[in-house]
Parts: sequence; C-alpha cells; structure tokens
Amino acid sequence: MTDCGPSTTSPGGRTASPSRFRPAWGAPHGTRPAARRSDAYAYAYAYAYAKALQATRVPVAHRVFEGADRHFTHADPVPAGKEAIESMARPAQHHVNAASAPIMDRRTPPVWQLTQRRCTALHGRPER
Repeated sequence: MTDCGPSTTSPGGRTASPSRFRPAWGAPHGTRPAARRSDAYAYAYAYAYAKALQATRVPVAHRVFEGADRHFTHADPVPAGKEAIESMARPAQHHVNAASAPIMDRRTPPVWQLTQRRCTALHGRPER
C-alpha cells in the first residue's frame, strides 16, 4: 500500500476525520443538532396547542395537528355569526351528513366517501 501521508485511522479503528468534514451526529453538511431540536420543540408546541383548542372545543381543533410537518399553514377560516356560536357549542367531530357539517368538514369528504366515489367511477356502483 502506498503511503499518502499521515494515517487516517485512529487507534479505536474509526476514521479520524475532522468534525468540520463529517459531523459527529451523522447529519448532512450545514445542519446543526439545534435545528433538529427546534423541530422537536415546534412539534411539542403544536401538540400542546391542538390539545388546548380541543379543550375549548373550537371546530378547528382536530385539524390543526393533522400534519406534523405543516403546523399552522392550513388552519381553517373562522366562521362568523350564528354558525360560529353553534360550532363552538358542539365538540369537534366529522359529520356524516355534509349539510349539517361545519365549514371545515365540508371542504374534504371523509375517506369512505372518497372510496365510494372511486368504486362508483370504476364499477358503476359503491363498494359493499
């Protein structure tokens, strides 16, 4: 083997490259452990916020924590007037009857409805 300068292997058998080239925590270049830690804080904050909303029975509550990666980007608009008062009075839930649903539930149909539509499109009748 050709000697190309000082040995790159430490006595422990691991490659001894400077930490600026390969970080100790195995993350890609330019990332710090603090960045990942702040993600954990954001996650915990979002969870606590969603729980607080559920406690106050705001209709948005069970949607806020839908995706951990997108915390508050898809919050629903606040309903106004009579509808707001009604939606505050009842707990957040998915309604089977779309007509009686609050705004946010009307936006995206439940999964079973999507499945039914897909089956109808493919076979001409809903799945039994």
